[in-house]
Amino acid sequence: MIFHPANPKSMEARENEDDSTQKISKRTVIIDNKEIGTIEIAFDGNTAHIADVKLSQQKEGHGTELYLQLGEELAQKGITLFSGSNRNDAANGLWDSLARIGRAKISPHPRNPGISVYEYIPGNE
Repeated sequence: MIFHPANPKSMEARENEDDSTQKISKRTVIIDNKEIGTIEIAFDGNTAHIADVKLSQQKEGHGTELYLQLGEELAQKGITLFSGSNRNDAANGLWDSLARIGRAKISPHPRNPGISVYEYIPGNE
């Protein structure tokens, strides 16, 4: 699986409800030379979370592979990947599967400790 910036200058800033600003990177997801979707990653200091994922192929393990690859890439840069606090059933399932293989754990939200989120645990890849 390959994912790369959809546009080399695709980093943009978005303001949040609490007046903080996050940088958003949109990437294209490619498997076997075929574009299968996009992923938006929101950065806030040394943390990141997935803002949006759109994959045309579902339930084939691509999402899990994508999160593993992204989590490792970010960890090498000193950035911790967290789940968002508002997850749908698919996102909960994906993070649960990462937790079952020891690659995620429940942690306090980095900006709001009263909320629980998943935290990616880097492996030895």
